[in-house]
Amino acid sequence: MRMFSLLALVTFGLAACSEQTEDSAEEAVTAAAADAAANAQKVLDKGADAAGKAAEDLSEEAARDGADADSNPTVTGTTTTYATATPTPAQ
Repeated sequence: MRMFSLLALVTFGLAACSEQTEDSAEEAVTAAAADAAANAQKVLDKGADAAGKAAEDLSEEAARDGADADSNPTVTGTTTTYATATPTPAQ
């Protein structure tokens, strides 16, 4: 009887420990998933910011290039040509 009581006590102790371990593991997985989602959002936000900045820089550069082309004509003989941002295909 004493052996049975000891065995029952150990079994209940292990079951409680196992349940606690399972709960802890579940909490760890949930926390890791939340961290991963937060980090992914940060990466997406930084990527969107970088893309917006690149587009803004490109737009400013295109505006400067257009202004330079309008203000700097090149005279060749009797024909006035303007520098363009895109080359004109040969005829």
